[in-house]
Amino acid sequence: MSHDPSSTPFFSLIVPIYKTEQYLEQCLSSIKNQSFQDFECIVVNDGSPGVELAKFTENQDADWQPQIDLSQVPQNKQAETIFQAICGQDSRFQYIYQENQGLSGARNTALKVIRGQWILNVDSDDWILPDYLQKWFLELKDQPPQTIKVFRLNRCYNEDYLWQVFYPKNITAANCLHTCVMGSFRWAMNNQIIKKYNLTYDERLGAGTKHPQAIAPTYEDYRFAYLYVDALERSEHKPIVTLIDNPGYQYRNFDQGKKRSDPTLIWSNYKIAKVFQKEYLAHPNWKIKITGLILPYWHWLKAKNHPITLLLRKPISLFLRLLTDCY
Repeated sequence: MSHDPSSTPFFSLIVPIYKTEQYLEQCLSSIKNQSFQDFECIVVNDGSPGVELAKFTENQDADWQPQIDLSQVPQNKQAETIFQAICGQDSRFQYIYQENQGLSGARNTALKVIRGQWILNVDSDDWILPDYLQKWFLELKDQPPQTIKVFRLNRCYNEDYLWQVFYPKNITAANCLHTCVMGSFRWAMNNQIIKKYNLTYDERLGAGTKHPQAIAPTYEDYRFAYLYVDALERSEHKPIVTLIDNPGYQYRNFDQGKKRSDPTLIWSNYKIAKVFQKEYLAHPNWKIKITGLILPYWHWLKAKNHPITLLLRKPISLFLRLLTDCY
């Protein structure tokens, strides 16, 4: 499908950059070479200082060979140089530079200018297969705005083992609070819904947050997903949620096991649950009230990682899943 710059594109892709220049060429090339062409791509350089050239060989796809010579490029100009070499003459791509605001701030900057019907996040250290957008198009064409499609992700492109990921039978605002299914790149957001309910990423959350009242360097995508689903559940148009197979997103793994066991991040989840607990307790949905009441204690038990707490975590987790219609 060809692209008319004056029309509303079917997709808007959001690609934030911060210290990921060593992977950016593969990411942008994979987007530019999509078989489905009716899209725009908003690339937001969040004040990235660039990376040392020695890092351009780390964690790379074995089948990928970079083509752009950056040896004479100032480090803080790497992202712009890569963008111009790949996308500079392509009207579907827009490059925005801003002072560092953090991941949420970068995504919010993109949300202000996007024109597409459906929005997809692509992390700049990942890439997508050539028919990725075509598969999404087949899933979303002729669907109403309240449609939510979430793809399963059980492995990284460079790993043979399967992750043990729990997928709820139904996705609701209540179980968005405690499941990790609707990560930023795993579902398609509708632009009409975002504008109607004035949805944005909470800039107190997310990697590199610079907010004076920063809460944690994580969880911004799950918080956004909760707000999105909750807005639809409160509206006259209830969400229509479907789990689908991965359409071709190539997720690059950076020691996810270590991240999941990082005590700082584990305690961050407790802090996040405490900060938003008052909001959840005031919610008209009683399942969100009860989930919001339990969440801080559940995360506290996870953080303590004591044999006695391990005995309590499983029944509490089972209760939350039963309560929030996961089965």
